Amino acid sequence: MLEIIKRVMKVFKIENIEDLSNVSKGMNLILGLFDGLHIGHVQLIKYAKYNSKKNLAVLTFDRNLKNQDNSVILSFQDKMQVFENLGVDEVYIFKCDEKFKKITYIDFINKVLKKFMPISIYCGNDFRFGYKAQGDISNLKAEFNNVISLNLLCDSTGEKISTTKIKQLLISGEIEKANSLIGRNYYITGKVKKGLKNGGSAGFPTINVDFSNIYVIPKNGVYLTKVYVENKCYYGMTNVGVHPTISELNKPISETYIFDFNKKIYGETVKIEFLKYIREEKKFENFEELTHQLKIDEEKIKKMIF
Repeated sequence: MLEIIKRVMKVFKIENIEDLSNVSKGMNLILGLFDGLHIGHVQLIKYAKYNSKKNLAVLTFDRNLKNQDNSVILSFQDKMQVFENLGVDEVYIFKCDEKFKKITYIDFINKVLKKFMPISIYCGNDFRFGYKAQGDISNLKAEFNNVISLNLLCDSTGEKISTTKIKQLLISGEIEKANSLIGRNYYITGKVKKGLKNGGSAGFPTINVDFSNIYVIPKNGVYLTKVYVENKCYYGMTNVGVHPTISELNKPISETYIFDFNKKIYGETVKIEFLKYIREEKKFENFEELTHQLKIDEEKIKKMIF
C-alpha cells in the first residue's frame, strides 16, 4: 500500500514491494539510508539535484538493517523537511521487515527500481542492497544506463563521514566535531514538562525536555545551547543528565536555563541546539555547592556569547 503523508513534497511509505504499480515513472532516483542526513548525504542530494533539475526521488528505508541501534540524530519529520529544502520531489520509504530482508538484489532491481523507469540513479560508492547486502554498484550499472556513484565526503582524518561516527562523537561530548559533520547544530525537539523546580530554588529556573526514545543522548554534562521557543531564539545553558545531587533520575533528561527569559511554557514544543560542551555532570556535596557552580557556568557561557 502507498500512503501519501505529505502533499508539497510527496512522501510514500511502502509496506509491500509488490504494490508499486502507481509509482512515478521517469524519475531521477537517489538511493541510500540517509539516517543522519549529514554533509556527505547532502552533498549527494545536491549533486543529483544540480544534474537532474527536476523529477528527483529519494528511495530510502525505515531503519538500518545492519545496526540494532535505532537512535537518531534527526527525527522523521525533520528529515522530511531537509529533503524538501534540498529540492526533492518525492520520497519512498521502504518498510524493513523480515520479508524485506530476504529480497535478493536481483528482485530489488527488477521489482523495485525498474518500476520507476529511472532516467538516472545516484548513490554513494559503497551503497549495497538486497539479501545480505549482496548487490552493489556494478549490479546497478549492468542494468541501468546512467548510474552515478560518488565518494562521500571524509572528515579531517580521511575517514568516511558516517552517522555511526557522528553518534560516537555526540556520546563522547565532542559536540562541535559532530556538528561539523552533520552540517548543522545537533538538536532535539520536545514538549516542556514540569520538573522538581530545584533550578528555580537555586535562581536558575529551567525548562525540562525528555529525549524520548528516538534521539541520541549526548554525553552527560553542561552545554552552551540555543533554544527556539515561540518563534524566537535564545541562548541558554543545558544540563544533560540525571541531576545526581538532588533526586537522581533513572534516565537522562535535558534541563535548560534560558538567558533573559522568564515565561512559563509548560506543554510548549521547543527546539534545543547543542553548540559547545562546557563540563561534565557531577554530584556535588550539597545544594549550595551546586548553586555556586551554576553561577560559574553561567558567567563562563555568557563570556562566550556576549
